[in-house]
Amino acid sequence: MYFELLGASPGLSNIEHSKTKLEIAVAGTALPVILSLDSQSLQFPTTYIGQKNEKILYIYNQSDHKSIDFRFPSIANFALQPASGKLKPREKLKITVTFIPHQIGSLNFIFLFIF
Repeated sequence: MYFELLGASPGLSNIEHSKTKLEIAVAGTALPVILSLDSQSLQFPTTYIGQKNEKILYIYNQSDHKSIDFRFPSIANFALQPASGKLKPREKLKITVTFIPHQIGSLNFIFLFIF
């Protein structure tokens, strides 16, 4: 990688006119996004249409440095509260998952946690 000096800063006029190229070292650190859930699955009891059942799920941002924005896409017959938000570093958040059946039958879904 190189940078070419094009400005007219005092003291750099010789470099500018000679088109000298300067090297500069660059470095960075990449940190992983580390989220965890306290449960990998939720099993709801048989629920009649018009009624609802709730379960609690906790998500935890294990990062020491980075806040994480998240959201759960909506899925029929289920509601999550909050469905989106921001987790600060080392923050744990309670998510209420509500099963509200609108149709008869067994329902199996996988929620995608988008961040």
